[in-house]
Formats: sequence, structure tokens, C-alpha cells
Amino acid sequence: MRLIFVGPPGAGKGTQATRLVEKLEIPHFSTGDMLRDEIRKRTRIGRIADPLISKGKFVSDELVLAMLESQLKQLECEAGFLLDGVPRTLNQAKVIDSMLARLNRPVDACLYLSVPDDVLHHRLQNRTSTTSQPRADDQKQWIPRRLEIYRTRTAPVVEHYQLQGRLVEVDGTGSPDEVFSRIQEALAHIHDARPCEEE
Repeated sequence: MRLIFVGPPGAGKGTQATRLVEKLEIPHFSTGDMLRDEIRKRTRIGRIADPLISKGKFVSDELVLAMLESQLKQLECEAGFLLDGVPRTLNQAKVIDSMLARLNRPVDACLYLSVPDDVLHHRLQNRTSTTSQPRADDQKQWIPRRLEIYRTRTAPVVEHYQLQGRLVEVDGTGSPDEVFSRIQEALAHIHDARPCEEE
């Protein structure tokens, strides 16, 4: 099963993505993790991304998509994957659609975790206060900015996949177990993970 996982900051994508890839036994591509790894290694990409992420801004499409395509090309089979944290913009969504078509790996569904703003604020503030070394972009002063960026730049991605008939919306409120149960129910109408298209 080939999935795109989107949702606002604080929606719980990371937690649910980990559980989902274990359940489906598919690779997990998190652009956030990849970028943070680049930052830790102080690579060229990391040095560009660090000041942007620390201010709650996005890294350029070119940089993110180049990293992603390099990873996707390494897949041994088109059977499945989960893209987490990308696409973040409508332009990225269109480029990724073209990329996946070129690689003969079209997306089965875009899984969208929907969470009200007040819940997102609470989760992000709690993440900052309970973590001994919080991520720089989770500092309280950047929370409204991150949500504003999401609404103006990432929300159109949801509409893009909705128009394609590929959007699967899931209520992201409640406990992790409750959300994961909803995800499994929402994906039930999509056929199970399958072999390569050629087979």
C-alpha cells in the first residue's frame, strides 16, 4: 500500500506513522527525520535547513524533493511506502504525483489526520513543556506561526487529493490507540498491501 500522510503540526503523525508502517510492513519516509539527520551531520543540506526549521519555516521544495526521490529510487519493489511530512505544499504534491508516476509507484491514498486548532495548541505546548530538549520549532512562540503556515500552504494539499478521490480523512483526537483504530477502519476499504504492479 502506497500512502501519503498529512496533517497539521501536533496531529500525531509521527506516532501513528510508526504504528502504521509496522502494521503494513512498508518503508517509512519522514522528511522531517531526514532533514534533522542532515542537520545533525552538518551537511550542506543541514546547514541550509537548520536556520529555517528553527524559525518554523519550510525548507525549499527542491531540497526536500531531491532527498525524497533519491530514497524512493532505492525501493526494491513498488508494493508500498508511507510518505510522512511531504507534500507540504500544492506544488510539492503536483511534483510528487509526477515523480511517482515516472517511477510507476502511484499513491493509493492520502491519509489526513484532522485535529481542531485548540487541541493542536495544547499538544504542542505540552510537547515543549514536558521535553527536556524540545525541538527548536516547537518553542511556544512559533506555534501560531507553524499553524498559520500549515493553513495557508499545506491545507490545499488536502483539497488536491480530495479532488483526486484519494483522500482518507481520520479524526485525530483522542488517545493514540483510538486514533490508530480509526486509521485502520478508514483504510479498510483500500485493498491490502500487494506485490509489485507487474505481478
